[in-house]
Amino acid sequence: MRIRCVFAAILLCSSAASAKFYEATHYDVKLSLDPQGVLNVTETADFRFVAGPFTFVFRDLATTETDGIDNVEASLDGRPCSIGTGPGQVEIEGKSPVKVRWHFQEIMSGNHTFTVRYRVLGALRPHGSGQMLSWRLLPNTKGYHIFSSEVVLEYPTSVSPQSIVLRSHAPDFQIGAGRATAILVNPETGSAVVDAKFPAGSFSAGTPKWIGEKAEREADAERNLQLAEGGSALFLLIACIGLFRLRMGSNPTPHVQPVDVTWPPDTLPPALAGFLASRGGLSIGVLLDLARRGVVRVEETAKGFLGSRHFQVVWLQPNAMLSAHEQVLHDLVFPQGETSVKLQEFLSRQAAKGRFTAAVRDEAKALGLMDESRARLRTLLFRICVVLAIVGGAMMFVPSLPVRIFAGSALAVSLLALILGSTQTMWSDAGVVASHNWKAYARYLSKAESVPHLEQVLPYAAAFGVAAPLLKKHNMPMPVWFQAFDGSDSASFETFMAYGDSSSSSDSGGGSGDGGGASGGGTSGAG
Repeated sequence: MRIRCVFAAILLCSSAASAKFYEATHYDVKLSLDPQGVLNVTETADFRFVAGPFTFVFRDLATTETDGIDNVEASLDGRPCSIGTGPGQVEIEGKSPVKVRWHFQEIMSGNHTFTVRYRVLGALRPHGSGQMLSWRLLPNTKGYHIFSSEVVLEYPTSVSPQSIVLRSHAPDFQIGAGRATAILVNPETGSAVVDAKFPAGSFSAGTPKWIGEKAEREADAERNLQLAEGGSALFLLIACIGLFRLRMGSNPTPHVQPVDVTWPPDTLPPALAGFLASRGGLSIGVLLDLARRGVVRVEETAKGFLGSRHFQVVWLQPNAMLSAHEQVLHDLVFPQGETSVKLQEFLSRQAAKGRFTAAVRDEAKALGLMDESRARLRTLLFRICVVLAIVGGAMMFVPSLPVRIFAGSALAVSLLALILGSTQTMWSDAGVVASHNWKAYARYLSKAESVPHLEQVLPYAAAFGVAAPLLKKHNMPMPVWFQAFDGSDSASFETFMAYGDSSSSSDSGGGSGDGGGASGGGTSGAG
């Protein structure tokens, strides 16, 4: 066994050692400023390849904060490369970035030296009363390690630089007449930026075009931002005024004094009572009301895995007199002559397509409890809320500050529409009073310590979603319409009621840090 483990370890190490790998033993950069301030750059990289195959190396030259790069030349192992895709040739294309790709004969392991020379326009920028070169020396994204880099900055001998430093503050440049040098060991490419400051007039270069273009872009961005702020403020104002006018245009609702209700305030069935109270247990309320009337029976079936309890609803009276919403519930839950259904299926079937809730709503309309104009306004406000929330949320993903400002206004109006829609009643004047009374009764059932005739009002408690906690406060005998699997198991009925409360929601009722800009950089890699 020990021999097998050692052999596996040797194989694992051999596999790791043979992984494709390359590194730059040296990545030297020579910068040369001529009297006109034009920058000439030479980059020389010595690559070591291990466990290939390797057939190319690429270098993407960034033109950020320059007036462009031209006169690009490349060589491989000291020999100039012609343009092409064959071994020993190079591809040079693009303007921003300029893409350089060397091709060479496939190797598994070995070394090659890659050199690229190019001219940079507009690299020298005004700085205070002087001029400055800020240049990113190394590729700022790469997939290999650089061990060392010799940096050389050349300038006319008549020029005396004020300072030449690396943003990393180490190492210091050795500055001489017309030349400054530094050696970077294991450089961090992100901080490998040289800032060379010269007195005004050291070079004849004027202000680079890119600075003026940048200023124009910033001015355009500022104008667009101001327009966005003004436009979004105007949109917000007009939208708010429009929403408030819509809301205030609704028929005023009557003021109802607070009341204490300890008994069902009228003869409405549980489903309509739950709808008026904006509760979510409408179908359970109907089920218990039908059971109390002897139309259905609830039975516990054999216990499931780990003793879980299961129930079924059995229809007992095929010719029972049903209201409109009860008939819809029957047709949904007991299709094609079925007479029994599992409780889970009872709840899922009644919720399908929203037909049961729509039937309850239609009955409320028929009884004059709903005001069509108020209901339409409530629906309109909610639709405005949803549309603006979707539009504003989508605009938040657009990487543009002006667009996001408009998005914020859209989301603010969406929130206002939600608030106004939530406070807009859909009830008629009579419905407002009835809703107020049924809500008061629902609060009473949720808090009462003692409720007379509990079995009679239990369907209402179920429609309000408070039946289970109400039963815990009362020693109610098991009703005749409920059959436990073990006839004496009272916990079975409590479990059924708790399941009904927890399922009541199925049918709802009413309502960067490197110190500033720099030219140069780009990417590099091999494959």
